[in-house]
Amino acid sequence: MINNNFLSDYQHGFIRGRSCTTKMLLVVDKLSEILDQGGAVDTIYLDIAKAFDSVPHERLLLKLQCYGVNGCVLKWIRNFITLRQQSVCVDGIYSAFVNVISGVPQGSVRGPVLFVCYINDMLESVTSFLFMYADDSKVGRQILCEADSHVLQSDLDNLCAWSKNWQLRFNLDKSKIL
Repeated sequence: MINNNFLSDYQHGFIRGRSCTTKMLLVVDKLSEILDQGGAVDTIYLDIAKAFDSVPHERLLLKLQCYGVNGCVLKWIRNFITLRQQSVCVDGIYSAFVNVISGVPQGSVRGPVLFVCYINDMLESVTSFLFMYADDSKVGRQILCEADSHVLQSDLDNLCAWSKNWQLRFNLDKSKIL
């Protein structure tokens, strides 16, 4: 994904050479540039609810195929994420096992990378700036006139449509507007 430049430059989570710090430096640079010119910025901080647990397996595999992942590698990934079961234990009593139909395995190296691949196309939904660190995103725009606010609102609407289409939802309690 990295060697073929498939991953967005604006995603900084779980990618070698990128970090929370590199993302914050880019955000601060972008905001400073606008503010230094006397501009105003509206920024919305978004969090994907239960992100790693919510990725639908079949849709992830479809996206990976669109990136050119196929054959043995796709089969290996399918086997890695599917055919898992879980149960719950409360006071020493276990529930029946049920099939896990969504989510990437946490605690593994590949799980977070698969998540990043799944949300990689989120950037295509907006014309405003968008910086991502795993499931946390900052979308914003310089506001010079009312039309800029409408463009930003349209981008938010597009992100909501993207999230519905790909069966991820934003956690409104963790989302903030500045």
